[in-house]
Amino acid sequence: MYYLFLFALLCSITPAVEPEADRLHQLATVMNHLKHTYIEPLSDNVIAEKAIRGLLNQLDPHSDYLDKASYKRFQEDSDGGFVGIGMEVTIEKGFLKVITPIDGSPAAQSGMKPGDIITHVDGVLVTDIGYEEAIRLIKGKIGTVVQLTILRKTDNQPLHLSVKRDKITVDPVSSKILASDIGYLKISTFNDGVAQASQQHIKKLFQTTKQPIKGFILDLRNNPGGLLDASCDVTNLFLDTNKLDGNKAIVVASDRTFKNQKKTYYAHGDDILQGLPMIVLINNGSASGSEILALCLQDYGRAIVMGEQSFGKGSIQTIIPIDSDSAIKITTGLYYSPKGRLIQGLGVTPDVDIPAVSLEKLEAPLKISESSYSNALPNEQNLSYKPQTQKYKDFLDNLEVLHNSDFQVYQAVLMLESLPSTT
Repeated sequence: MYYLFLFALLCSITPAVEPEADRLHQLATVMNHLKHTYIEPLSDNVIAEKAIRGLLNQLDPHSDYLDKASYKRFQEDSDGGFVGIGMEVTIEKGFLKVITPIDGSPAAQSGMKPGDIITHVDGVLVTDIGYEEAIRLIKGKIGTVVQLTILRKTDNQPLHLSVKRDKITVDPVSSKILASDIGYLKISTFNDGVAQASQQHIKKLFQTTKQPIKGFILDLRNNPGGLLDASCDVTNLFLDTNKLDGNKAIVVASDRTFKNQKKTYYAHGDDILQGLPMIVLINNGSASGSEILALCLQDYGRAIVMGEQSFGKGSIQTIIPIDSDSAIKITTGLYYSPKGRLIQGLGVTPDVDIPAVSLEKLEAPLKISESSYSNALPNEQNLSYKPQTQKYKDFLDNLEVLHNSDFQVYQAVLMLESLPSTT
């Protein structure tokens, strides 16, 4: 009786001659067959939920149905803390694709990398259980271990990782001075308060450094995004509205949930760095809010963008509650840069492409110099060179550490050191 009523209702609101009416008729027919002939009994609620979930999953990788459990997890994640292994993922061809592991998280410590494809969770094929169930299995209880099977482009065989779940609390901002005169700020995600924290870190760097800061590095590598307002607030820190051309936009959101379908987020105020040369570091794990920031500063010529092509996630998702325990997450729009460049599917192209490589000191197998000859004249002084100043020695030592530990930051430092001073 329920399905006859549904069919009658659908027919009453849609002309029978339209193609859509045929599809709605098929939907009611399929639901009725599932109700009465599927191998296992299915309730009306189960059938309806699966229909909703299937519809949303067919739209794009980010639209989804949030049932009671997943809606609760979403709300917990938005508060900045949750139990899991600490990574941002999306769905690709039915599998989980790692956008980025969170810095210092169990996922990062286990060796997971952006671009890894998760095919199995505890031996269960992801395509068999779906996105939400896979996420549920990965999260689990604190202190327990999840077994992940992943595919990586650089490896011929699947990798098997055992990752211990933990309480994931994201400290989104860290900072330090590099090579004695380069400011460095790393933002791992855009949560509430990240702009204020960034401002405090920057002011502290200026107050504590022994010599004037010559340039600044903003590290957005492996930053999956977060809150749009937080991303815009951080972007605003580095813009002087008196020097901006055009309409002073940070980003333009074209979104069907807006009354006029477009909303512009504007810059306001002064540049906290007062025009110091600036570099933004990105990689394939930089997505959404971090791409908005990088593209905005690139459009205005405020910063040199270095690193690798970013992820390309420039779509807008809106959470719409449908009752007290569930919601739908649907893609409602796209983001555009101040110059009208679209992020979606392409991402941000660096001004200077710097690959992520690991460098080690290699000794030449055969080293020949003047002193190698048997009858070479000796150096009677036999003195080793020492740096003339402690400052110069510290500078070289810092560069050597960067060269061996983080080649992209090392190149950013060299770039800033080579730029003319603005003072």
